[in-house]
Amino acid sequence: MNTPLRRASLAILLLLTFLPLSLAGQERTLGPTPQQIRARKLADQWRGKKVIFIIESGDDIVGRPVKATFYSLTLDVNGRRIVLPIDTLSAAILRPGPPELMLSAVAGILGGALGYGAVELTIPTATSGQIQTAAAVTGILATVWGLRTFYRKIRYDLKGE
Repeated sequence: MNTPLRRASLAILLLLTFLPLSLAGQERTLGPTPQQIRARKLADQWRGKKVIFIIESGDDIVGRPVKATFYSLTLDVNGRRIVLPIDTLSAAILRPGPPELMLSAVAGILGGALGYGAVELTIPTATSGQIQTAAAVTGILATVWGLRTFYRKIRYDLKGE
């Protein structure tokens, strides 16, 4: 039962089971780099918005993303289409706009209302001038806080360094 032919056929079957079906003859190409993925995702999210792209040489290009692939980015710069290789981009900056300004104003209004309510509730003998002064001071402080928090440039480092 335990013949050499049987042992040889069992060895061949085990060898074929554990050998890969194909051997790599060349290196595989890698997928997109993290920089390419970041740039494409940001360009897709910011399509139509004015964005500042900083290239490796330090120059900046202001434009609106139109189309993005893993290898190139098409921008609309003053009605002209420019294609940039994504590997040359180092950062992207998004400027604040009206929504951020409105958030800052809402923060100021809420701060003023909180100051008014705090003085009204805690000091029963406060005059209307004192209440208005407290509301104005807290409103101004809350507006400054809102501007520093919401109304600033957002910078994305595309290189990931």
